[in-house]
Amino acid sequence: VRSNTFDAPLVSRSFSMPLPPRRVDVDATAGASSDTRSAILLRAMRTSGAFFSLQELVELGQAHGVHDVASVVRCLVSEGKILSSDREVDPLFWAPPSLDVAQLRAVSQRLDRETQESRLELEGLEAALKELGESGGGAAAGMKE
Repeated sequence: VRSNTFDAPLVSRSFSMPLPPRRVDVDATAGASSDTRSAILLRAMRTSGAFFSLQELVELGQAHGVHDVASVVRCLVSEGKILSSDREVDPLFWAPPSLDVAQLRAVSQRLDRETQESRLELEGLEAALKELGESGGGAAAGMKE
């Protein structure tokens, strides 16, 4: 029996600041099938008391030879143990069981890119709104009345 350990930060749902890392212990036999490894990984994550980001889950699955990470994602999402928005999880939740780690990583990276682009767009809109408020504050106040 081989013991593998993965440090995953525990993240609070209400704060973006990570809390101290928790250890997730995964014991698996050398010849275990991917399904067995999935079950072992799922059990370890359920009992760890930690929440996981999508990227952490992909890395953890890959590190332990789990090919069907999407099924682990579906289980953890249904149990509320994964920290991702509905938008991030939805394509994975309905993904076919054959979705492999590389595909999962590609989806995760695309969503990270889209999130970053949305943040930049929002920052630009906020700056434009602030600038508009400073230059035409009187007109905006008059419109409210």
